[in-house]
Amino acid sequence: MNLLRNLRSKLLASHLFVILVTMVVLGFLFLSLGQEYFYDSLENSLTAQAQLIINSLIPDAVFLDPSELPASAYNTVQQVQNMPLQITNAAPLDSASLAASNLSLPENLTLEINPAVPTWIRIADNSGQILLNTDPSLSTPDAVLRPEQVLSGEQSTRVEVVDGIDWFFVIQPFLILNQPAGWIEIGQPLGDVQAVLADLRLRLLLSALIGMLLAAGAALLLAGRIAKPVRQLTTAARELSSSRFDVPLQSASQDEIGELVRSFDAMRTRLQTEQQIREQFVSNVSHELRTPLTAIKGLAETLQDGAVDDPLVRDRFLASIENETDRLIRLTQGLLTLSRADAGALQLKTQPLDLAVLLHTVCATFAVQADQAGIKLTCRQTSTPVRALADPDRIEQVLVILLDNAIKHTPGGGEILLNTALCEQRNLPDHLKFSAAETWAVVNITDSGTGIPPAALPFVFNRFYRAETARDRQSGGSGLGLSIAHTLITAHGGQIWLDSPSESPAARPGLPGTSAWFALPAL
Repeated sequence: MNLLRNLRSKLLASHLFVILVTMVVLGFLFLSLGQEYFYDSLENSLTAQAQLIINSLIPDAVFLDPSELPASAYNTVQQVQNMPLQITNAAPLDSASLAASNLSLPENLTLEINPAVPTWIRIADNSGQILLNTDPSLSTPDAVLRPEQVLSGEQSTRVEVVDGIDWFFVIQPFLILNQPAGWIEIGQPLGDVQAVLADLRLRLLLSALIGMLLAAGAALLLAGRIAKPVRQLTTAARELSSSRFDVPLQSASQDEIGELVRSFDAMRTRLQTEQQIREQFVSNVSHELRTPLTAIKGLAETLQDGAVDDPLVRDRFLASIENETDRLIRLTQGLLTLSRADAGALQLKTQPLDLAVLLHTVCATFAVQADQAGIKLTCRQTSTPVRALADPDRIEQVLVILLDNAIKHTPGGGEILLNTALCEQRNLPDHLKFSAAETWAVVNITDSGTGIPPAALPFVFNRFYRAETARDRQSGGSGLGLSIAHTLITAHGGQIWLDSPSESPAARPGLPGTSAWFALPAL
């Protein structure tokens, strides 16, 4: 649970951290752009006012390139031109003084401009002597311009603290008769601009706090939705480690977490099925081993009690012990084959093999047994070889299993038909039509027995499964034969299946029993 809480906390912290960093960066950029915009607007306004004042006082004064004002200052210039400007005791300068660059202003000159905010104006000549100061009571370091600045007409700006208040100044040089004549310095306090920036800063802070609260709620909800399936997976994994499989998982989401939950649930179901199969397998193995061992023990005890002295009884009991021992050997060999196949250690010695020849050999081996049971055994001959790359011993083992089952389930007077053929893929059942091989070597064994109940057909290849549970193990076997056959054919890359009652066109009409088929990729 602590891990889950840490996961939720980490998800929440990561979301909030990303949002916080984004808000801080955007807020810093927004305030920087806002400050730059207000400063540029103020600079444009003061520049326009300075040019208006100089043009009113000194009509012949020019600036280096007044057309270089930013286009955004157009409205500001228009507003400045509409400002009430009062200049008293101003006498026009004569051409001689202008030509000598001897700039001077009357001592009693007064200049009043009536903007919404205070404006401090100072005018100086090219030597730096102050000619006009609209507010001598204010104290600030005098602006010092290098001569080359005045000559080039370079405009400058600065921010100064005047009597504890921040002021923004624009210094604009001007020329008379193409000669540097002086400069005008005009400034306004930054109180309004700073107030606007402070208001923006406060609004951004409040917006960030509200955004963080909303983001925290959304992140907490999202983290909870992510942590919930993880919590379910943790609980299910803990239950699986204790061999408890009854912890269903459900997820309606279609994202990676939902896919993980569904995959885990599929794994849980598969493990549960495998556990049940394993338990059933162990139970079946124990039962199958216990039956012949119990019989051998009973027979041995009977012999020890004195039956060994009777030759007839002794021979019969020893034959029974031999039969039960053979059953144990067959059972252990079958289990060994299945266990090797499960472990991927089943070795096949493959070689080109004619299935028609092998089928004829197995049929001859079972001829005496079939004749004793009153069963007609027919092996159809083929004019062409039916060849496949296979292990002869393993395929013979499969044929023995299938033919032995056919004989056991066919009553006296019945018939068993064996056949081999080469078949194109299109003529095979659907589960073979999408395999890689184009041509298949097919073997068919069809009997006229009672057949297999339809409900049992899906399970006939399961280990220890017997369709007729009432049959004893002497006649019905251990239930491993078809499972071994299925394992061996699958290991060869083939398919095996049963039809019951037989509907194969290769089967003789009127032969309604079971038809066993297996197919291998043909050479």
